[in-house]
Amino acid sequence: MKKKNKEKKWHASVKKSVFCMAACLTLAGLAKPWDVHAAVLGEDMKQGNILELQSGDWKEDYVVLNPTETNVGTSGTFVMLNGYYDKIMFDEKGESNAWEGSSAQKYCTEYYRKLPVTVKDRVIGVRTTDTESGSAWLDVSNIDGTKTDKDKVFFLSFKEYDAYRTGANLSSGYKWLLRCPGTDCSEYHDYIGVVDNDGSIHNYSIEHLIAARPGFNLRLPSDICAVKTEKDGVTVWKADADKLGHTYGAPVYEWSKDNRGCTGTIRCEICGESIVEKATVFVTSEKKPTAKENGMDVYTAIFPDERFQTQVKNISIEKLPSKTETKSKKITAGAKYTIAGSVYKVLSPKAKTVSIVKAKNVKSYTISSTVKIQGKTFKVTQIETKAFKDSKIVKVTIGKNVKVLKPKAFAGSKVTKVILKTKNLKKSTIKNCMKSSKVKTIQVKVGTKKENKKILKAYKKFFKKSVLGRSVRLF
Repeated sequence: MKKKNKEKKWHASVKKSVFCMAACLTLAGLAKPWDVHAAVLGEDMKQGNILELQSGDWKEDYVVLNPTETNVGTSGTFVMLNGYYDKIMFDEKGESNAWEGSSAQKYCTEYYRKLPVTVKDRVIGVRTTDTESGSAWLDVSNIDGTKTDKDKVFFLSFKEYDAYRTGANLSSGYKWLLRCPGTDCSEYHDYIGVVDNDGSIHNYSIEHLIAARPGFNLRLPSDICAVKTEKDGVTVWKADADKLGHTYGAPVYEWSKDNRGCTGTIRCEICGESIVEKATVFVTSEKKPTAKENGMDVYTAIFPDERFQTQVKNISIEKLPSKTETKSKKITAGAKYTIAGSVYKVLSPKAKTVSIVKAKNVKSYTISSTVKIQGKTFKVTQIETKAFKDSKIVKVTIGKNVKVLKPKAFAGSKVTKVILKTKNLKKSTIKNCMKSSKVKTIQVKVGTKKENKKILKAYKKFFKKSVLGRSVRLF
């Protein structure tokens, strides 16, 4: 049987290949052309949305009538076929408009039986007692889905249609069957309620061929794993009935810089939904440091969610200084000290100034304004010749206290960009500093905007090739 799409006002069919591609792109971690996340019932998935269920080669579209309640008000999701397959007689015998024993009831029972097992297992059987008026004959509109396969699937009653006709936009442009008359037909038992082309309710003969749109209640996860798309202004949720719950990949853990915090993240491999969990971190001292050996602190991250495993990180503690090291040597001019990976030379112990002799081997290097040597603060005022040679440094930021750039300060390096935060440079203190270098640009970033403009103007007078030893762009 082929679905009559031409008579569906808003049909949300999207090619199966696109559905598969969404899953593949998610698994590959690539960008997607649509939103991907869990469809939280009642928040994301709402009345009037389309739920496209798929199980193997089976695929079906349903209008969401109520995302969080069944047709009797209990917990569940109430849906109805979006469109129709067949036109049927309500009662082929032409005997009664009673639901019990009707051809329509048998049609719905067969529809239920043909559903995939993973969908069928989620169908909620309910019993209704809806009577749209006080007429006794309307008892035939009741359904009892609590026994065997009967009435697990059913047609809407007049009352149910009236409750959802606006919010779920049930005007379809074609006629479709209800399970009871639209008005009191107690004298005429051969008429049944039908939703007309314009959405109004009329009674038709039970032997008329009218479109069949089965409905039923589903038990779905509150955050169903689904892919969100849009079709003709209607939200469509694509879900695999075999995997309505999330399929999470292996957790990824990340420690904070100080190791006092740890977060774990798991991500659904189908819809991309992520869960981020923060751990409680405990620190214990495994081994105290001594003058001869390093110590060890153990950081243990415990997560409340059992999907995340306890993480343990061992951090080495530097050994204690020896007694001879604790005695500070006298700081003399010319003495060199290695601090945080960089080598400094003392220029003047009295003035407390040093120069940078060898920079730490990082891609982006910043010359700080001061360094501490034996607990004393020294200003960094000079950059020595070939201070960046044979390193991977490509960008250098020069601190505010630097006054002198020695000849060939950048020679033999990969540095292409220099940022100046100092306003202390003079023509006589930068002679040939860029010679034999690869520096292309020098950016001035000093103080306020007004001050920066003033310093840039002053530097432009002598930051020339004849002085620097190389042509650069100053800005």
